[in-house]
Amino acid sequence: MSMTRFDAFLRWGRRCLKRWAARVGGTVLSWMVLSRSSAQAGFLGGLVEAPDPFDPVHLRCWIESLGTSARILLIRVDERVGNVLLTTPLLSALSAAFPLAQIDVLLARSKHTLVEGLANVRVFEKRDVFRRPGSFVGCLYALRRRQYHVAIDASHWHQFSLTHALLLGWTRALVRIAHDRGDADRFATHLVGPRGEAGDPPMGEIARKLELLGPLGTLGDPTSMTTSLGRLDADQREAERVLQDLGLSGARIVGLMPGSRKLDHRAPFAVFEALVGVIHELGACPLILWGPGEADLAASLAARSGAVLAPATDLRRLAAIVRRLAATVANDTGTMHLSVACNTPTLALFVGGDPARWGHVFARHEVIAADGRSDEAVVDEARAALLRMLRP
Repeated sequence: MSMTRFDAFLRWGRRCLKRWAARVGGTVLSWMVLSRSSAQAGFLGGLVEAPDPFDPVHLRCWIESLGTSARILLIRVDERVGNVLLTTPLLSALSAAFPLAQIDVLLARSKHTLVEGLANVRVFEKRDVFRRPGSFVGCLYALRRRQYHVAIDASHWHQFSLTHALLLGWTRALVRIAHDRGDADRFATHLVGPRGEAGDPPMGEIARKLELLGPLGTLGDPTSMTTSLGRLDADQREAERVLQDLGLSGARIVGLMPGSRKLDHRAPFAVFEALVGVIHELGACPLILWGPGEADLAASLAARSGAVLAPATDLRRLAAIVRRLAATVANDTGTMHLSVACNTPTLALFVGGDPARWGHVFARHEVIAADGRSDEAVVDEARAALLRMLRP
């Protein structure tokens, strides 16, 4: 069997395994997870004489009556930076609605630093099931022992995630909330469908996330993402040393992020090359920032344009540097969301993505829809946007 046929066979096997898990998983968990009827019975014990224990008003009153005993879990184990940051407004809204409750968030181990200070972080590593099975089982039983009153699956609203659904069911929380898609009804007690009518303007990702609070009698107002990453004095001192080594200490700096995880979401190289000249014209210094797999792209842009190239950084060091910038220009990728979360004025260039869903247009953040437009038109619009951002 050739390698091509063997790879195709492996992909087919993975698809079959995923379908089998989706079908059988619900049946298996039905013996392990509270059913809707048992959840209702549990509520009747907690909500005395409540005519409808699944009414949002009653649920909110019930959680508030628990005070500091209330335990809420938010599940978002995706390892993508942007997806984790887009969940932070939901965390903030939960904390504002239930200030006395114990709010935990289940995150991938590699991304837990993004939400430090916003909630109690519990780390999860899916690959531990093979690498460290003892640790994996311990993590699962720690979740079960917490006896959460509410658990929320905060994965994508448009795509069913079996991992998130299984974790949601495993918690055995009395209230289990998820977006209404795929087999979510097998694991959740409350499903949240999209609001609005056909033809309405598309809803942003943050607003979609806040819909998950509906069953709890609150929605919250769309707010900005937030993170404490790179804010510590030690991080800022290290960022200052990096900028000093680059000869940029005290300068007005605009960061350029030409890379992205998805290659089809990258604005043309010529656009970023032209923006180096635009930034110089506006009296600022361009600094090229880059992440894993983007070293060659960043070095090429620096060599062609004469812009300063930043050294390799991890996520914390990158956030610390971004906090010292006057503005950032980035593609539709995780570092764009990081820049917004760090409250640095951010210009997002959208190629192949949906700016209405993934963009941020408030305060001093702007987006440019670059699909189908000439490089010159995109650069001209970016020049005008940067002029507004850099205006004192």
